[in-house]
Amino acid sequence: MMAERRKEQNVHDDQNAMAVVPHLPNLVIHHILGYLPTKLAIHTSFLSKNWLGIWSSLPVIDLQEEGNDGDEFNMVEDTKFTNFLVRYLELRDKDSPLEKLRLHMRSRCADKTVVESVKELDICFMNLYYYFPHNILNAKTITALSLECVSIKATEERISFPSLKTISLNRVEFGMKNTLFMSLISRSPSIEHISVNSCHGLTVLPDKLLTFTSSSLKSLEVTRCKYSIKVTAANLESFTLLASEHEEIAEVTLDRCRNLKHINIHAGCLYSLDLLGCHDSMKATIDVPGLSFLSFNGYMKHHIIEKTRNLYKGGIVAVRDRKPTFESSWKHFSTLSYFLEKGYGSCYASIRLIVYDPEAWTFPKDFRKICSPPLPLLTKLQVDIVNYPTEKIDSEFWDSLRWMAPKAIWNPGYCPNNL
Repeated sequence: MMAERRKEQNVHDDQNAMAVVPHLPNLVIHHILGYLPTKLAIHTSFLSKNWLGIWSSLPVIDLQEEGNDGDEFNMVEDTKFTNFLVRYLELRDKDSPLEKLRLHMRSRCADKTVVESVKELDICFMNLYYYFPHNILNAKTITALSLECVSIKATEERISFPSLKTISLNRVEFGMKNTLFMSLISRSPSIEHISVNSCHGLTVLPDKLLTFTSSSLKSLEVTRCKYSIKVTAANLESFTLLASEHEEIAEVTLDRCRNLKHINIHAGCLYSLDLLGCHDSMKATIDVPGLSFLSFNGYMKHHIIEKTRNLYKGGIVAVRDRKPTFESSWKHFSTLSYFLEKGYGSCYASIRLIVYDPEAWTFPKDFRKICSPPLPLLTKLQVDIVNYPTEKIDSEFWDSLRWMAPKAIWNPGYCPNNL
């Protein structure tokens, strides 16, 4: 009698389970489980017979060891995690392709067979800085690579990522051979997105210059960095630099990045900034209170640079905007005045002004009457007029420059004799 009741209860429970978990096609279940962490995906086998074993063919392995980065090493927990990982890899369907591998752990990395065909690799050693396995440094199929708390020690010849498009390096240490990072970038011909945060040994000392030269690079983000940076990337669309006031950076140069649309720089101790070949549709937020030299060559924007405190080494200004139309005249000169005031208003040393169109620099008389000069502290102004006949330059242009920098002494090699 009791056995019959238990049998009826089990049937009833199965019916309730089916009511809660409806019958779904295997492809749908497979798709759903792909968004879950691996351990949770395995637990879904208890929901219904339809879900049983599907986890073994998922294209994603997503495992994270218990604990936080700051926790002390726990041998018991580490052993449990390692055993689980090994057992999972043994039971996983070997014929099912693996597209993404995410391992956040205190153990060493998985063996070679795991990463041979993986496309997205995310490895974090949780503050222990294990050496990164050499075999992964020449993985042909990886398109996205994320490394955290990893040490890399290898020869340059071993590095090759022909398919890599996205790389994120967080607290990564490079070995004694400081050219490894540059080799990592140069040997990734398809790279489009680079993010570097709190990394060490990126370049050869005492040079301390990171050079990014790539025709495929679209976005570059550098955080907590003490290196000078030079970027030459024709297709770069976004550049971000975030550094604290305690991180001294000698120089940042963005050279011929003609497709650049977004710049975000917050660096309290950046001393020199070169913006060369800026796009006319670029949007920028540049907060560099400690800046001492600024070089700009491109199309100006009304709000591009937060007010500098002490531009004591001066700078270079090469605004490529041409003569404004009558309808846009006031807006043009308001933008130019604001741009000069924010970028160079604190400069009292010397500025070299490269002029492509004198009429674009000729502030109207009415504007000069009601507005304050944008360069009131400047003591020396050097003017270089490019490819423009001197005889065609109106005297109003020189009057405009005199108003713009009323205290400046003019370089006689770049101005008329009567100044």
